[in-house]
Amino acid sequence: MKNNIILFVLFVAVVFGCSRPKDNLSVTYTPSTPLITITSVQYVSIPVGGALPTVTATAYDTFYKQSLTNNVIIDYSNVNVNVPGLYQIIVSAKNKNGFIGYGYVYVAVTNISSTVNISGHYLQMANNDTVAVTMLAPGLYQTSNVAGVHTIDSANFITPAYFVQLSATTIVLPMQKTYFPTNNSTIDSLYGTNASCVVSPPDTTFQYMIQNKNFGPSMRVFKKIY
Repeated sequence: MKNNIILFVLFVAVVFGCSRPKDNLSVTYTPSTPLITITSVQYVSIPVGGALPTVTATAYDTFYKQSLTNNVIIDYSNVNVNVPGLYQIIVSAKNKNGFIGYGYVYVAVTNISSTVNISGHYLQMANNDTVAVTMLAPGLYQTSNVAGVHTIDSANFITPAYFVQLSATTIVLPMQKTYFPTNNSTIDSLYGTNASCVVSPPDTTFQYMIQNKNFGPSMRVFKKIY
């Protein structure tokens, strides 16, 4: 009888000693964020007080080969149609592991006429370097080199940015995150102060002071050359 008790105790010890509580198990997931594709217009201009645009998008997880379009969330809450400026509609989707992908629709709220177009190539007056300004929607522009830094000596600091034209004399370079195309790394948010423009072809100019630790506070003046 004594031997039977000892064998039973040993059996219990072996069984429980070799088992592990499920709570101690860990699962490793491969980080993969959904790819957001904007299927509507990504750059929109509306008048002050105008209606919000309709945004559509798809989402797909390229690693897990899974469509997440039904999970797409479109957030309009950042847009104030009654205040001129630049806003983002945020599009997002979450995959099964909780990783979130983002996309953005840019909305310019401005009463500028759709016939006004100041896109072209500009000379940065301090160093005679050239930047390209592209119109994305009426009043909404992207500059290829917001600081107008020298394309050779300061190539690592060339970064694009958006600005909005509100009138013949007013532009805004709003707070925004941007990146260095040379290594696709983000920098601190930047914005412009004392921004203005003069639309008087062929002498169209615009200017602003950049607020960002990577750039000096001097006024940056750009004059259209073609």
